[in-house]
Amino acid sequence: MYHIEPRETVAQKFIREGEEETCLKLELASLIGWGEAIGDPDFHLPVHFIYFDIYCKVSNKINNDVQLDMSELTNYCWFYPQEALKMNLI
Repeated sequence: MYHIEPRETVAQKFIREGEEETCLKLELASLIGWGEAIGDPDFHLPVHFIYFDIYCKVSNKINNDVQLDMSELTNYCWFYPQEALKMNLI
């Protein structure tokens, strides 16, 4: 499970996780939306998830390209913001 570190803001959490999982240097551009999944029957435990859809900009690359951690992320796709906003991201 993700958690926020002591004295870390939610925005800092987004950036830290994104950078750890992609090796990209990110800047938070905006919060697109958020939602909740309470007791989702598709999940194996009765939990309450709060999720955020965020828009980040790549400020510069830490390495040459996206390098996934392969434990939490195993694939990725690039989309223009206009395309992503039309998608059902839940």
